[in-house]
Amino acid sequence: YAQQAVAQIRKQSNPDHPALAKYLGKLAELLRRQKKYNEAIEALTEKLCCHLSSTHEYDPSLAADYYYLGNCYEALHRYADAATFYQ
Repeated sequence: YAQQAVAQIRKQSNPDHPALAKYLGKLAELLRRQKKYNEAIEALTEKLCCHLSSTHEYDPSLAADYYYLGNCYEALHRYADAATFYQ
């Protein structure tokens, strides 16, 4: 469902649309739970780029995204990459 929502929003709106960031986050969570860490990293990275390009306001939810990025890198044994997201 999340993948379909992301695809549909990409067709209908600009790439910085807030709804796109929302569904990318949901997709990343599903991928992370399925242990598809590389795909989850891609979705989280795109979510962060989308969010940061659409607003310059601090959003506390971004901390969770950085944490989950660290978790994904850690699961892939990429500890140096993981550490950058835990700081």
